[in-house]
Amino acid sequence: MITIDNRLKVCADMVSGNGIVCDVGTDHAYLPAYLIENNICDYAIASDINEGPLKFAKQTIIKYHIEDKIRLLKSDGLKNIPSENVSDVVIAGMGGETIAEIISATQWLKSGVNLVLQPMTRAGYLRKWLYNNGFEIAEEKAVIQDRFIYTAIRAFYSGYKFNIGKVTEIAGRINIETDAGMKYCQNQLSKINNIAMGLSKAGKTEDSQEYQRIAERLTIMMEGKMNLVSEIYTYIDSFAPISTQEKWDNSGLLTGSMNKKVSKVLVTLDITNEVADEAAEIGAELIIAHHPVIFKPLYSLSENEPSCKLLKSGISAICVHTPYDVAEGGMSDILMNLVGFEKSEGILEITGQRNKSYGFGTIGVASQEYMADALAEKLKGKTKTVLTTAKVDADDVDQLIELINDYKPDLVMNIALPYQDLTIMDACLACGVNYMDTANYEPEDTDDPKWRAIYEKRCKEEGFSAYFDYSWQWAYRKKFEDAGLTALLGCGFDPGVTQAYCAYALKHEFDQINTIDILDCNGGDHGYAFATNFNPEINLREVSAPGSYWENGHWVEIPPMDIKREYNFDQVGDKDMYLLHHEEIESLAKTIPGVKRIRFFMTFGQSYLDHMRCLEDVGMLSTTPIQYNGQEIVPIQFLKELLPDPASLGPRTKGKTNIGCIFTGVKDGKEKTYYIYNVCDHQECYHEVGSQAISYTTGVPAMCGALMMLTGKWIRPGVYTVEEFDPDPFLDALDRYGLPRSENHDPKLVD
Repeated sequence: MITIDNRLKVCADMVSGNGIVCDVGTDHAYLPAYLIENNICDYAIASDINEGPLKFAKQTIIKYHIEDKIRLLKSDGLKNIPSENVSDVVIAGMGGETIAEIISATQWLKSGVNLVLQPMTRAGYLRKWLYNNGFEIAEEKAVIQDRFIYTAIRAFYSGYKFNIGKVTEIAGRINIETDAGMKYCQNQLSKINNIAMGLSKAGKTEDSQEYQRIAERLTIMMEGKMNLVSEIYTYIDSFAPISTQEKWDNSGLLTGSMNKKVSKVLVTLDITNEVADEAAEIGAELIIAHHPVIFKPLYSLSENEPSCKLLKSGISAICVHTPYDVAEGGMSDILMNLVGFEKSEGILEITGQRNKSYGFGTIGVASQEYMADALAEKLKGKTKTVLTTAKVDADDVDQLIELINDYKPDLVMNIALPYQDLTIMDACLACGVNYMDTANYEPEDTDDPKWRAIYEKRCKEEGFSAYFDYSWQWAYRKKFEDAGLTALLGCGFDPGVTQAYCAYALKHEFDQINTIDILDCNGGDHGYAFATNFNPEINLREVSAPGSYWENGHWVEIPPMDIKREYNFDQVGDKDMYLLHHEEIESLAKTIPGVKRIRFFMTFGQSYLDHMRCLEDVGMLSTTPIQYNGQEIVPIQFLKELLPDPASLGPRTKGKTNIGCIFTGVKDGKEKTYYIYNVCDHQECYHEVGSQAISYTTGVPAMCGALMMLTGKWIRPGVYTVEEFDPDPFLDALDRYGLPRSENHDPKLVD
């Protein structure tokens, strides 16, 4: 009979046993032996970083005749552990920081693995780290072992990152109705009080008061006696921190006083007039609501509004909207458990709409069959526009011609990959239809001899080596002129809006533009170690290519990521940015008269760059096919399949983008500077259209460009880039439909 101490027994109770259990830092292998003997699992891995414990572990499994059911491995954390069929990982008997380091270094733990963690020290650090890194604590128990009290945590990866309240960080979510739970919280309370006393003696009054407030919240939680609104508020904040609310939300104390005594509480989903009347009728001093009283500011407030009624009656109201949604055991969890769905299935979706979209008559979507059909179905009933879908090989001009002739559209919007720009332009010419896209032509096969010969000639003549350039599409100018058709190139944000910003600056702010710095900042965080915000092939090619800029009438090319600057972006903060080659520089150098220098900078985090360089070093960014297991594969296309789908980043991405242009030049004989930019919030975009800001800032300009063409404002036979048309109606449309401009007439310049 194998016996284990209380600490390991609690860990054993948290093991799912659905597959292989891995015990990290096994010592004597008592835990895996116990799991096998009690039929909690059929097979286990016992690992340790040192040989000594593994010798003791071997003696244990020999003693109990379970050599065929437990595998011993020497491993630093989980580095040497095979992930196949591992359902549970137990990390017990280590410090909280060490446990966090082991988890952080192991990506496969994010694939549905049940984590059983027993920190000997720094449990608060571990709790905070888990939530900050996308892990959720599903269960936590206190356990008494000899004279000590420990905690055991069961967690899993959900991908949702948020900050937890200080009380939860310190005391966890332990059941205080058990003796061990109460003693654990009492110990934590004693520690907090000692810290507060020490800070007070040291003269750090504010810090001491903060710890006193934490002690008060914990005391309220332990005693379960709440007589004031402030006490109820702090208790709610301990499990659904108001700090986790979305920026667009209005959670917290909405009306009333924190000091009001409470004897009766009304709990509701929404605060309606009926609810406000009922609260007054029954004598409730407090309403706890899921939704806020009002979401949007009002120009006036009538006496019949619920909020007015609450103010008049002196009733306090607390809202726990998004904090409660993201909290473990919160409303989202409860609803999904009731209907039998897992959180990963994304059954609950917040939708909203900031702006009304322009009403096109009929839109045909030709794309990947599943995606197009899914999009059409999602939009059904939400717009008066008729949506149809079709399947087409965009590399086949004849198929494209047949499709266009079937629908006879007024405009073909090419939002596919830039590999298909030329075939779609050919089809538009054959069918007599105007054309637009969001990015200039780029070859899929950079080893094609015909393309290569033209490319190398261009490199020599022009002085930059990027695979993408406008020359292939500019070659269609005469064809579109002769056909009386318009082709609009690169109508996304950059390229696209950035060029409109340049045209606007030249029209309204300058007589002569001397320098242009285009700054593209993505301050968003999607929670993955590495992912691309749009098609990985295009994204990684762009970043790994040599950088270049226009100066004094010629191109200057530099090694990839060779020029780095730091800039403080409005609503984002300080970010590292790197000089890249970008297509709009090529057109702006020709269309902005007398411009002396044009540069493009994009922000990247160090983790992204490290991953990209590693992938490049091992050949994963290559477009040259290789043979693997008798099959030809393109490394970068294979990598694309391994990376998260950019379309899946919407619900995960937090933060803002900031994209714009900084100019220097002359107006009325005087030197001046000017900065025009847009700030876009990832989560606001997701709530409106179900995507993050990178997709939103590409899609809205494409829609506005189509609007310009369909209303005749931007129609002129030939092939054009955005800055060659009047920027005013385009920027007005952007302001109206979700991408308003901001301006700064005294910006900090980039050196």
